[in-house]
Amino acid sequence: MSSKYSRPFSIPPELAPVLTNLTRSILRTSSYSSQLKTEADICAFSYSHFMEELAKLEESSSPDAGEGGTLSTEELVGKVEVLFANADVDGNGVLDRKEFKDVFNSLKEELGLSNKIIKQLMSEADEDDDGLISYREFLPLAVDVLSTLEAKDMYEGDVAAAASFAVDDAKDVSG
Repeated sequence: MSSKYSRPFSIPPELAPVLTNLTRSILRTSSYSSQLKTEADICAFSYSHFMEELAKLEESSSPDAGEGGTLSTEELVGKVEVLFANADVDGNGVLDRKEFKDVFNSLKEELGLSNKIIKQLMSEADEDDDGLISYREFLPLAVDVLSTLEAKDMYEGDVAAAASFAVDDAKDVSG
């Protein structure tokens, strides 16, 4: 029984082949009768199926498909060297508090860092407590930060691709 408050909706024509593909996948599962006994089993199988299909779509539509997407160790160390050299304004081979803060202030918004967190990062990096950050002290911290930025970019790319996929589906439904 439908409510007088419910909104009418239509099922998109693109849904039929998606559900047909899912049904075929379930039926092709060799251990269908023993593995998919409950509604929860079928839901879990369907989730896995749709995640695999989404991954295939993203792989095929990715502009850098097949490139891996992560920085090599050499590339990462190279970026850290450049970051350190650019931050070492006075060229003395170490970062003082101001130089260190300038590096992380430039990343503050992108990483959501507060001044308190930047101070904590400095104290963690300054292993010998001399108030200066050597390259040896800077390297592990910078690698973590660059890895985090890369992971964030990859995540945002995945979210954007999923959003684009959803928008395209919505356009197909309404159009």
